[in-house]
Amino acid sequence: MPNSIPNHPFHNILILGKTWPETSASAAGTRVLELIQLLTPLSLNIHFASAAQRGAENDDLGTVTCHTILLNDDSFDGWIADLQPDLVVFDRFMTEEQFGWRVADQCPDALRILDTSDFHGLRHARETALKTGKPLDLFNDIALREFAAMARCDLTLLISPVEKALLIAQFHIPPEQLHWLPFVQPLPDRSALTPFAGREHMVFVGGYKHAPNVDAVQWLKQSIWPQIRKQLPNAECHIYGPYAPQSITQLQDPKQGFHIRGRAPDIRNALSTYRLNLAPLRYGAGNKGKVIDGWATGTPTVLTPIAAEGMLDQHIAGLYPTD
Repeated sequence: MPNSIPNHPFHNILILGKTWPETSASAAGTRVLELIQLLTPLSLNIHFASAAQRGAENDDLGTVTCHTILLNDDSFDGWIADLQPDLVVFDRFMTEEQFGWRVADQCPDALRILDTSDFHGLRHARETALKTGKPLDLFNDIALREFAAMARCDLTLLISPVEKALLIAQFHIPPEQLHWLPFVQPLPDRSALTPFAGREHMVFVGGYKHAPNVDAVQWLKQSIWPQIRKQLPNAECHIYGPYAPQSITQLQDPKQGFHIRGRAPDIRNALSTYRLNLAPLRYGAGNKGKVIDGWATGTPTVLTPIAAEGMLDQHIAGLYPTD
């Protein structure tokens, strides 16, 4: 943060979460923890609230004060009126839709920031185009809802520079209302990385509440893996991630070296033992936690253009028309 900002300029900061952070399941959880880390120097009172059910695998938020709130319930009005946050961060546009109008009514002077996590409208457009074969429709219902949430907030945070450029070029959002804030990750200790010769096999990581990951594993097993096995008959691919549906668990195929491993307690420790990190995403948006995890562990990553988008300089400009 700039040095000109005084110590603790905000009395109460509130993050309204779509779910409780779970970094072992989703990069969205990592994103929330990074936001908390960035906001902590700005206030002595950081609050996190969500209407989602808490689970055993949710992250410990440390000194953050946690609250469970209710959807579509007037009790939220009295609660936030008592809290009186002067900065409110909405975790994804659905949360702003649910609570933004109540925040505006009870705390009209609060600064409101939307963190998109990724541009859901773009992801939806790509999924629809993939499944139907129709042209990409950027102005779908999800995109318009998300655009409306951005318009109601003072500032929108975007994790991908590609999405910032797209929103300016296609939706004509003023650049000053958008801020590119990528994942904030420390550089890895190169001396601690496992040498390539000490690794084996290939890996895919991802949580399966996220539809692009389900599609990626199915495509990997059906179309990509048979070609790899022709060239490398002894190769194995290990599939990690929680909440796998039957459509994923039934892909277990030891004879073909395809193994469904489930949740990894520490995915980066697991990744550090593999020779190749596979990211065969056919649709999606934002930045990809699986790619960052590969880079952080020195694991060579093979990825599709969708997985690479926004991660490398050549993917930042020139992807979308400006007129």
